[in-house]
Amino acid sequence: MGGTAALRFALDAPQLTRGLVLISPVPASGGGYSPKGEAYLRATAGDPQAARAWLARTFAGTPDEAKLDHVCAAAARADRDASLESFESWAHADFAEATRGIGAPALVIAPQHDVPEMYQHKVAALLPNAQFVVLPEAGHYAILERPRQIAELIRKFLHEASLDSARDDPSKR
Repeated sequence: MGGTAALRFALDAPQLTRGLVLISPVPASGGGYSPKGEAYLRATAGDPQAARAWLARTFAGTPDEAKLDHVCAAAARADRDASLESFESWAHADFAEATRGIGAPALVIAPQHDVPEMYQHKVAALLPNAQFVVLPEAGHYAILERPRQIAELIRKFLHEASLDSARDDPSKR
């Protein structure tokens, strides 16, 4: 859902968008779920046990309990109606063609154990200045599973795209 928001922001405020880092981004064409998949995801809103079962499947392999607890606690804090509204906003997004006009450099990180082909074809391929990277041994919550590798990918991207702060501020060189 964060990827959809970032893409929308880049379209609505290109003058404020210097670059994008999209990790496991939901495409601007929506989640692509079947009616059964949508019903399942809606049923997890407000149901901690159902949410935990679903969230456990989004990690690569058996999730670390502390990390799963962290994600589940965040989900449990969300109001059910707000969760459903959020789901509708990204699951049915429909502005993919417009993203072809995003000129900012972008890094699309696709976890190996998520759906990297979708991220490549429905996100990275639409962005004219995108780099696409598959992150090995990671699931949808790659930022929790592989934080060091992601940080290194971001550092490299910022440097190569001339977006690192040292280039903007001589005092940081």
